Amino acid sequence: GLYYTSLELLHAKADANLRNMHDISSFLLAVTSGHLEIAQAMLDHGADVHAASADGTTALMIASQLGHSALVQQLSWVPSAWQSCC
Repeated sequence: GLYYTSLELLHAKADANLRNMHDISSFLLAVTSGHLEIAQAMLDHGADVHAASADGTTALMIASQLGHSALVQQLSWVPSAWQSCC
């Protein structure tokens, strides 16, 4: 499914920090959608935990606001993730 397709792309050197036409990173989209495993895979392949949306909202903020508690816990273990949050 989506997880394995994402892994294949990441292993093929897809940019985990790529942004769409709305300037939202693929990492933030994974977090917004609550895709824990994909977000972790993206972090393992260089996704920027400090990437923010146009209004400055980070992945940790998004996960918290949307109630994605597993992602909040996961992102809390990323070194320095709290520096840009809350």
